[in-house]
Amino acid sequence: MRLIVFIILFFISFFGSKAQSGITFFEFAEKIQSYFDDNMIGDVKAALPQGNEFTIWGWDVGDYSGDKINDLAFAIYIRGEKERKVKVFHFIDIDGYLRKVNEESYSFVEIPLEVGIVIKENKCFVTSKAKQYNWKMFSYNYENGVFSLVEEFETQRRGKITFEKSRNYRTLKCYERYLNTKDSKILYTNDYMLLPAYNRGRKIYKGESYDYSTNSINYVISGSYYWKGEEDFSIIPKANYDEQFLYLSINFRDDSVVPFICDTCKSDEVDILFDLNPYYKTDSSYIIDKNEKLSLSDIPERGIIKLKVNPGNFKEILPMVEVKSNELLDITQKAAIKLINASSNYTNNGYNIKLRIPFEFLTIDYNDIQKGDVNIGLVLTAQDIDNEFRPEEVTYLTNSNLNTSKPFTFGKLTFIPSTAKLNFSENILIDSLVKELNNYGF
Repeated sequence: MRLIVFIILFFISFFGSKAQSGITFFEFAEKIQSYFDDNMIGDVKAALPQGNEFTIWGWDVGDYSGDKINDLAFAIYIRGEKERKVKVFHFIDIDGYLRKVNEESYSFVEIPLEVGIVIKENKCFVTSKAKQYNWKMFSYNYENGVFSLVEEFETQRRGKITFEKSRNYRTLKCYERYLNTKDSKILYTNDYMLLPAYNRGRKIYKGESYDYSTNSINYVISGSYYWKGEEDFSIIPKANYDEQFLYLSINFRDDSVVPFICDTCKSDEVDILFDLNPYYKTDSSYIIDKNEKLSLSDIPERGIIKLKVNPGNFKEILPMVEVKSNELLDITQKAAIKLINASSNYTNNGYNIKLRIPFEFLTIDYNDIQKGDVNIGLVLTAQDIDNEFRPEEVTYLTNSNLNTSKPFTFGKLTFIPSTAKLNFSENILIDSLVKELNNYGF
């Protein structure tokens, strides 16, 4: 998301907000009477802090639960608060009642109105200013009892460097851009997809679920003339792990699968690249920012491993995995190669490849995963041939704006600890459900 999006949305909130300064709840109630009846306004008042004097600042009314009925979000500042923070309250119309589904604190620098609120496109956007030239924006929605973070955006200035980042937790598409503060010259940009790896057997519920699919022309790095869209060819991966292995299950939506026939014949296959160089504890790109200078991993000297996987012919010819690296593998990694396992099969709309990859081969420590410290570069580059008699008509589809010689253009693989989530989500109906189950003796 570009910097201009942050600015526009914030100023829409700033100038378009119904509250241009702090107002009392009585004044606020008068302003929202055209949207909600007295009983619903009473629901709101009962859910707010009692006994504390506060004023209401930014607010908006609109639908962010997808039922075409107005919901509400607003920020309050408690007088006498020592920290420069406001609390943002989210209320959803559930069966004619305005129910509080979330409250969260956000920082401001000068005035509480710096925390802007806009409801649009079935999402509630909250903009927060952490310090000068440092803005964050979060978008939320409510669906089927779950309140969750959908997208987040950030722009920050670090002396001579300004960066912008965005992430969509539904599509897992991410964007990063670094530029010179002085002249806005772009130093680096990356449009990529983030793949989360959850511990094996874990249930992924509403709010955490995602739809990862390389369905954009931006990810076609060669042969775009032959690519007809998502139904022609797209990559849909899933990742899991246990104490010893990474498991990849990659669905390839392909309207014409060309299996392996002979060693000299071209067929559908996929290259999987891992960048095992150390990352920050976040899943940012491989960037070292020292003394206001930006250093990128332009020429990888080590830590890049490639698995070339051919699915075989889905019958007697089994999948084949070829291992390559830009450095000599150590004894442990070489031994772990024997534990790499692959399988393949046809699906209703293409084919699937499953891989089991030892952590020892990837030099990953399971204990580091549980600390939340493991984020690595990941590239999935698939070769799609629709006609075996025209092998030159080939499309290469990947998961980022890839340059294989520059790891900072790779996609990302992030390991989610057993007790953590990729994004914030909360089921507000869980307490009622537990109470009902207890009443029935569970």
